[in-house]
Amino acid sequence: MTANSARYVYMPTLTSSLKELSPPSAVFNTVLKVDTETGRYTRHDLGNQIVGEAAFVPKPGGGTTEDDGYLAAFTYDPVERRSNLLLLDARRIEEPPVAVIEMPQRVPQGLHGNWVARG
Repeated sequence: MTANSARYVYMPTLTSSLKELSPPSAVFNTVLKVDTETGRYTRHDLGNQIVGEAAFVPKPGGGTTEDDGYLAAFTYDPVERRSNLLLLDARRIEEPPVAVIEMPQRVPQGLHGNWVARG
């Protein structure tokens, strides 16, 4: 068994911009990117939307840096009662999404996933 170090860590977290939900629950509304070498972090705040964990999707053909790819995460808007697939540029997660794809039905929070390329 071997282990590789990772410079970047991505995780869902909670900011104060999420309005209180009724009933109260443990949810996240921000995707956080931590640079383990510098200690700096950037984030993508979704306001009152709920976000699950993000899966890293490398760019086709590989990338030039460890964060050269996309983050794919399911979100849920409790007001609109709608789930989306959110795609962020992993290098610049604080920027607007690369894409937001509306799901035909609600995706339950807590869904875990990975990205596996074909071939």
